[in-house]
Amino acid sequence: MKILHITPAYKPAFVYGGPTLSVSQLCEHQAAIGNEVTVVTTTANGNAELEEGEAVVEGVKVYYFKRLTKDHTHLSPALLIFLWRNSRQFDTIHIHSWWNLVSVLATLVCYLKGITPVLSPRGMLSNFSFVNSNSIKKRLIHRGGGKFLLRKTRLHATSLLEWSDAHRINKQWPGFVLPNIIDLPNHEFARSASTDTLKLVFLSRIHAKKGLELTLEALSNVSFPFQLEIYGDGEEEYVKSLKALATTVGIDQAILWKGWVSGEAKYRALSGGDVFILTSYNENFANVVLESLAVGTPALISDQVGMCDYVKQTGAGWVCETSVESIVSTLNNAYRLRNKITVNINKVYDDFDGRNVSEQYSREYQRWGKASSADYRYSHV
Repeated sequence: MKILHITPAYKPAFVYGGPTLSVSQLCEHQAAIGNEVTVVTTTANGNAELEEGEAVVEGVKVYYFKRLTKDHTHLSPALLIFLWRNSRQFDTIHIHSWWNLVSVLATLVCYLKGITPVLSPRGMLSNFSFVNSNSIKKRLIHRGGGKFLLRKTRLHATSLLEWSDAHRINKQWPGFVLPNIIDLPNHEFARSASTDTLKLVFLSRIHAKKGLELTLEALSNVSFPFQLEIYGDGEEEYVKSLKALATTVGIDQAILWKGWVSGEAKYRALSGGDVFILTSYNENFANVVLESLAVGTPALISDQVGMCDYVKQTGAGWVCETSVESIVSTLNNAYRLRNKITVNINKVYDDFDGRNVSEQYSREYQRWGKASSADYRYSHV
């Protein structure tokens, strides 16, 4: 198949976190099984722009177009002109993200060209997204044409949670559910022996939606010894506020701020913990939960994290609500049962095998290429 992916930012713009990784891994795996994969994106890379032009990145042809506006609007007329001229050359067009001028206007171009693209909102249509961060602008976009354009797409959700969030907006939205593709470590990492001190690991972008305030307040209310290692970075003032909170609630001595890690260092950090913790207010999937399970570390996550259904089904950890009381109760269970929970690593690798999942994407593309607007299909690993 000839597949076109449209995304506001692409590898190596990892400053934008999980979505950049998820989209690039999907594209690379689709190319690896024989598809002709093209990506159109912008030069977005936070404060530092990427180089404009065409490149082949891990077997994927990528066009980086200059953007005229910065985060998080990403207006790129050159990208839209390319799409207008070349959209009919592809069997499938897959658009990623929402609330930016790449995704919204690319959807408009597809509509004008009579093309129904696949859209991956990447968590942008959750209730949390609507009421936080530029909520007024988002509502104006939604009412001013965004809602209409969403109806002209096929939905791809990465989890049941994201599927449910999206259908609050459009109850009849046809589409499918398939997980992110993540390259998991190709060798085992040694697990540390458990001690009386519960060693918790947080590894993610440090952002208000991650629920770290909830985690810190909950930990101040447990009676067992613990250590929390926080891997990641975020806005300086926000990180300072979290450190101040830890001091206020009296647990600052039990917290280690480790900074950002990647590659093998990331997996060593995850495997070194008794429990991975992520009490987010919203995560459409959460790649790091899958990465944690892949090294055998059980996860304690909120019911607003997309991987929560998988954790429940496989018994690979614990799921809590986004409240201090629920997190305290769940932490107590995790401390008591930490030596009895075993993650089935082989099952994790089988369930999220990159080749298998990428082939499922191809089958969904082929089905939707022949589907009418009344058709519905639901797929889930």
